[in-house]
Amino acid sequence: MRNLLVYRFLLANALGIALAMALAWTGHLTPVFEHDESHLTVAIAGLFVIGWLWSLKEVLSVSGSLNSSKLLGYRPATAAQADKALLKVEWLEAVSEWLVGLGLLGTVIGFSIALSGIDQTTVKDAAGAQNAVATLMVGMRIALNTTLLGAALALWHEVNMRMLRTAMGCYWIDRTRAHSGEIASRWQD
Repeated sequence: MRNLLVYRFLLANALGIALAMALAWTGHLTPVFEHDESHLTVAIAGLFVIGWLWSLKEVLSVSGSLNSSKLLGYRPATAAQADKALLKVEWLEAVSEWLVGLGLLGTVIGFSIALSGIDQTTVKDAAGAQNAVATLMVGMRIALNTTLLGAALALWHEVNMRMLRTAMGCYWIDRTRAHSGEIASRWQD
């Protein structure tokens, strides 16, 4: 069967999109972006979209190579060629870490905002206490929303990367095995 990697990718991402749509439908997704004064949720979402688009590009490329190899046999390749190809997409694996890192940065910024609203001299009266609580709530919302969004999108991206990494690894192992003569190849050098 052809394009199995593409089908797996589409299925996993359809589930992720369905979950995101369900959260949006129930009103849980919009406040994550609306109440973020730091705008880190937009940066997190933007980084995820870049990683997702590049992952899709690589999935389509690897799927095409796998389909071609099924038809023509594996073109011999050296281990160095395999390493070079894998290094070109290595940055994609770091996107999950960056998403979590941005989420944690949002946590720190949120706590900073929350603590900045506490002024010892004004919390003694009711109006000062209300202002302090309001600022505290804004900061805590930023802290929690950025952490949740960063972690959730990092998990989603990691699922995509696991599929891509497995397919690329299998493809390059078979090409290097064809180079060493372990498996037959129809390609001529």
